[in-house]
Amino acid sequence: MEQLKYCSPLGPLLRAIRSSLGGIHGPMIGTGTIKKLENSGIKSMTQITQMDLTALVEMGIPKRFANQIHAYSRRQLE
Repeated sequence: MEQLKYCSPLGPLLRAIRSSLGGIHGPMIGTGTIKKLENSGIKSMTQITQMDLTALVEMGIPKRFANQIHAYSRRQLE
């Protein structure tokens, strides 16, 4: 049952960010953040890579989580 929350199209993004930040203590993105992205119409990593930090924050994503998403998406473009 625990794995069902990762069945979203953005589930791999959540798992990848969490694993890349594995040694960091403190809040990391979770299913609530993914739901906010999906409710805003974001369904793919391609859409996220086209966004800037400000756009993520304007969607209601807390800045600390927006930073995690933005940094991860930039690394994927390299």
